[in-house]
Amino acid sequence: MAAARKPWDQLPDEPGSASVRFLIYRNLGPGRSLCSAYNAFLGKGQKGSGKRLPGQWYGDCSTFDWVRRARVWDVELLMTHGQETVLVFLACLEHSVKKTLAALKRLKGPEDWKAVTQSLIVLSSLIPPETVEAVCVQAGDGSVEDDGDEQCTAAARQEPSVCA
Repeated sequence: MAAARKPWDQLPDEPGSASVRFLIYRNLGPGRSLCSAYNAFLGKGQKGSGKRLPGQWYGDCSTFDWVRRARVWDVELLMTHGQETVLVFLACLEHSVKKTLAALKRLKGPEDWKAVTQSLIVLSSLIPPETVEAVCVQAGDGSVEDDGDEQCTAAARQEPSVCA
């Protein structure tokens, strides 16, 4: 008996080329965008291609429900690796706090608390909002509304006409 099809698997009516584009998009993680996927496809990385995003990418995103399928993928990865990741993160955080406290014992105190605060803000920004939203949606706590059929339309509205 064949394994059940996962939402991120190639759809029966999805051409191979569209599936490859979806995999590029999906594998960029929760902070993904169509422009970043297209730039990765071109090998341009984060720099940007300066080229117009082909309509085929928008069409495939909408037709083959890329946003929803990628979100389901993200949640699956979080469920599979989330606990392990959190434990490793907490161990690193504990280690960092111990080292910081040891160093603080040798100092009078920070010369600039504003810099300390800014550093904490930067550190807190490392968890993308999409990850937090995906976890909330999976938990079913109702704190994040699903945008239903407008997923790719919303993604397209966020995309500039030229990939910067």
